[in-house]
Amino acid sequence: MRKLFFVAVLVAIVSSAGAQDRVKDQVFTLKKIDIKSPEKSITRGLGVNIDCKIEFKLAFDDFFHNTYKIVPVVKDTEGNILLQNDDLAGFIHTDDRSDNADEVNLFLPFKLLRLEKGNQKIVLQLFSEYEGTTMPVFYEKEIGITVPEFYRYEDQEITISGLNAKVLEQDGIKGIDVSFTACYTFPSEKIDGSEKGAERFNYFFYATIKNEKYPFALIVNKKPSDYYNTGWSPYLSQPAIEPGFKQACSIFIPLSKLNLLQGSYNLEINLAATDFDCVYHFPDLGKTSLKVEIPEIFISEFQVRNVKIASGEYDIAAKNIPIINIFAGGKKNRGKGYPDVMWKIVQGRESVYKSALSRNSFVGYDDTCFVKGFDSDPLSFVAIDFDAVGNDDELGRYDIQTKKGEFEKLLTAYSNENMINLDMKYIKTVIPAISQRNYKTEQIKKSGTSGFSEKFEFVAENGTKGLNLSFTLVDSTGKTINSEYYSLFHYRPEFKALKNFEKSEGEFHIPYYCVPRGLKPAVNIISKTGGMVLETFADQQFVLPQKVDDIKFNDTLRKLTKKDGLAGFELISVPIVPEGYDNQIAKAGMDISCQIREQGTDSLILNQKYDIPDDTLAFFKPWYQMSGINEISINVYDKAFFPFNGLTVGEQTTGYTMEIPALNSIQISSFECKPRKMKKDYQGVYLQILHGKNVIRFSHTMDPYKKQTWIDYHPASIVHHPDDDILFLLHGLDNNGKDQIIGVWKFSGKAIPENKTEIKLRNTDFAKKCKFIYTKNMVVK
Repeated sequence: MRKLFFVAVLVAIVSSAGAQDRVKDQVFTLKKIDIKSPEKSITRGLGVNIDCKIEFKLAFDDFFHNTYKIVPVVKDTEGNILLQNDDLAGFIHTDDRSDNADEVNLFLPFKLLRLEKGNQKIVLQLFSEYEGTTMPVFYEKEIGITVPEFYRYEDQEITISGLNAKVLEQDGIKGIDVSFTACYTFPSEKIDGSEKGAERFNYFFYATIKNEKYPFALIVNKKPSDYYNTGWSPYLSQPAIEPGFKQACSIFIPLSKLNLLQGSYNLEINLAATDFDCVYHFPDLGKTSLKVEIPEIFISEFQVRNVKIASGEYDIAAKNIPIINIFAGGKKNRGKGYPDVMWKIVQGRESVYKSALSRNSFVGYDDTCFVKGFDSDPLSFVAIDFDAVGNDDELGRYDIQTKKGEFEKLLTAYSNENMINLDMKYIKTVIPAISQRNYKTEQIKKSGTSGFSEKFEFVAENGTKGLNLSFTLVDSTGKTINSEYYSLFHYRPEFKALKNFEKSEGEFHIPYYCVPRGLKPAVNIISKTGGMVLETFADQQFVLPQKVDDIKFNDTLRKLTKKDGLAGFELISVPIVPEGYDNQIAKAGMDISCQIREQGTDSLILNQKYDIPDDTLAFFKPWYQMSGINEISINVYDKAFFPFNGLTVGEQTTGYTMEIPALNSIQISSFECKPRKMKKDYQGVYLQILHGKNVIRFSHTMDPYKKQTWIDYHPASIVHHPDDDILFLLHGLDNNGKDQIIGVWKFSGKAIPENKTEIKLRNTDFAKKCKFIYTKNMVVK
């Protein structure tokens, strides 16, 4: 047995080696080739169908090693390559199970050919590849094609006729049927890029429903893709048809999807369309009206536990298709008879809730869900074996047998089909009807903070049992403010739990600085059971102001002060922030700044922000910088501002006029110094002259042990106030190169007399007989 096995393996290896040597000798013969022009088939590209015969088969054990790649090449008549793309290649598979012929279908998109529209001539070539080895061209022909005109998706013109809305019942569910006929100027297949995926280039119709008081009766503010696998979708996906074709369309909107409580309503229905990603919009396609009666509303609660499926073989399709088993999830049990258990609640024909997916298991997840509907709505619990590739398989179901009005049922150890256990508690709760509603938005100021209050008052027929109110902010589509806004400003919508009284009233308050521009205040009536929004009222007339006068500024001018050895004036500005401004919110989002401009020239002297809202900002300007003028007038502009919504919450302008005091100018022309007799600790000395802390002059380095005279041949004029400090610093450089101050002489401007030209300096430990020569003058204004 061992010898026979060895011989068999050896024969297989030799056979494979022989096949490997022969792959390059393969001969391809075209039995038939069909090149479909746009008029005959499609408009997005060129279809090439090949019936090809090969001379011999390959006999590798591996399926993929018995495959040739057929690669198309498109050239213009001058031999320039227009298209050569391996992604467009076809394949011929040859092994012992196939005959010597195979059919290959190729598709060459016009967009990749980069040809102008109209009649064109091209050269089509076909060659084969085997594992990176290129073989000779086996087909070449010049052909004529017609390249159609392509359009941009957003250039579509949609014409709607016959728009109508009526209330009807579909699968036991009451709803609004919006029907219409659509016509287009060009079909979807002529949209540039539509070869990438047909549905992405469909047009997604939807209806918005509102009236004057309730602008968000039906909210559509998500992309079509967000509704995939969620049950009902407000969108109708339609491809554009050839011009002139009237496409009949219908959108069914269950009444339970409307954000309206029980009552009678005159509604306005607006038709619009968008694309798959909600980038392009086709608003106001048509408008109609309808009167509807919303019946008594119920919330159904499903407490689902212990969903168990009988053991057996499931997922048979994946089990029998190895390549799907490889790529469909990587789980060790996938395709081996284990179900992917999910359960859902079905209302009429729509899945209104789906549980989490329990992969490769006979047990579903426990969960609780809530469904809004009416007394007569058919509801079912359905357990399924989820299939990502094909259709889901139903494993078991329970149809809710309910009674009129509020109802409760406990289901224990229920079984059906392959579902061997279901424990479920079902509770149906009525939502009280509200006979009177009053909402009013008022501008108010509370704790010094401008904002608005939303006052509400309503009367319920049988008390407010089951209802709560929440205050929030919504955009033009009814979408509430997002979590990024919450985290930035530490703000949450206010919430009120209502007591069970027939009449309820109260108010919400929010400061303006918390409101993003463009949003509107809104009140939601929500169910205590499940927290579902039942009705939304939004004040469409509300407009966030540009400016309020909440924050004041206390500006103080000190004309005679001194800082860093210089005399000047100082402006102190203190913002006064009211108690109503939450400190964390204000610090996170508010800018407080001060600008000082010189009148007449309007030149900007200061533009500075406060570090935090309760900081003090101090601005100092020395007098010497204003030489040559008699007086200065300045405007101080303070502003508190929220950049995220453009709201100014404090603004103040204050003007000041000041007379400039008398100033002097001094020029130091020379400095003389004689060192004392001491050990040689220094290798050099130099002089530094300062005005306040501003360095005016450096001398050269001088010999520390000889009498030195430093002459400034181009002395600088030091303009100064009489109270300014003028300093002479003598520096010594020790033998290690370290700089030390070995002499300090400090004068105020007024201590240097005008009627002298020389001042002797006091002796120091290092120097004696020091003096400087100067010239001093009054500055002319």
